[in-house]
Amino acid sequence: MEKETYVILAYLVIWGGILAYLATLARRQFALARRVDELDARITRKEG
Repeated sequence: MEKETYVILAYLVIWGGILAYLATLARRQFALARRVDELDARITRKEG
């Protein structure tokens, strides 16, 4: 393979890693938001 091919593959691997990391962060943030909503609902029920 030529050097340019390795550079392109390296960029693809890096961008793939970044996208996977962002997907993981989004999934964790969604789960955290859902948990906050559950806790908020629990607090509201106890106050009411």
